[in-house]
Amino acid sequence: LTMAPSLRKTLVLLSVCFASALEPRSDHATKCRNSVQGKKYLADDKGFVCTLENLDWTSGCCKAGFSEEPPFSCKTCDTATNCCDTYEYCVTCCLSPTNAVELHSVMTAASSMKTFQQS
Repeated sequence: LTMAPSLRKTLVLLSVCFASALEPRSDHATKCRNSVQGKKYLADDKGFVCTLENLDWTSGCCKAGFSEEPPFSCKTCDTATNCCDTYEYCVTCCLSPTNAVELHSVMTAASSMKTFQQS
């Protein structure tokens, strides 16, 4: 499987940003990591996008039934350019099980990259 350079760059950037922005979780069944950075929306690691008002602040997950789209939605993403208008939909799209091989490859590559250079 080959990946267009622009998609690889997008996924590397996403993996670095998402991995560093996620809140830690202690229990996979009842806690979520989420993107925590949006002013209006956030994405949880179960693939849902919700507004801040619909976040369960105890679990870090979007409240059940309050996501406008199904999990792992690519709602604002353009498959021709591999770009999304909304960061949170980019996160959920990349977390989709259909993108697991690519995401794993990118996360593995990103883990060896330096995000900051010391002077």
